[in-house]
Amino acid sequence: MNLKQEDKYDTLSYSGIFLSCFSEYGTHCIHSKPEHVLVYIYSGEHVIVDRNKKTIIKAGECAFIRRDNRLQMFKNSKGADFYKGISVKLLSKQL
Repeated sequence: MNLKQEDKYDTLSYSGIFLSCFSEYGTHCIHSKPEHVLVYIYSGEHVIVDRNKKTIIKAGECAFIRRDNRLQMFKNSKGADFYKGISVKLLSKQL
């Protein structure tokens, strides 16, 4: 999927879920959240590093990220495709 300059900031919306991350260039973060997260990669690739284990999630794939893990995450463009990913936090109800 190639995006034109004027299209690069459009958002994807489906059933109340919106595009949560859009990057023309690679980004890096440390994930340490109190919630479980489900990530779907629309385009580009998502690299997760947990200690010495590297997992690459490609376009069309999804991953479940457990809460309270300290992970390095890289969100990269792949060729001409910018990174686009949807993240859904799974909140737990306290009893």
